[in-house]
Amino acid sequence: MAFSSTAAFQLWPGSLANGRGAGWMVLTTDSTSAASATGWLAGAMRGGRGSSTIGMSTGDVCFVHHLTGGAGVFTSRIITGSTADQASTSTSTGFNASYNGTLTP
Repeated sequence: MAFSSTAAFQLWPGSLANGRGAGWMVLTTDSTSAASATGWLAGAMRGGRGSSTIGMSTGDVCFVHHLTGGAGVFTSRIITGSTADQASTSTSTGFNASYNGTLTP
């Protein structure tokens, strides 16, 4: 299971920290190494117009619950970067442009 915006929810808003440092919880069956891949937070970053944009920003805290191997593993990470999703920006209109986020390893 890759990242899914339907399995992510905001714990606290960034407005508590001057617009940065919102807290997020993400549930996934991906391994911890898979979640460390560049752009794993596919389409989730603020500024995108795709259907999975949920407003994550660089500097936000992301708690990831890896639902594998029985009880699973729980990690806390920082969103360190945002890159344009090449497939979404290559359309003739670019209307569905989205941005992918990357977590600290």
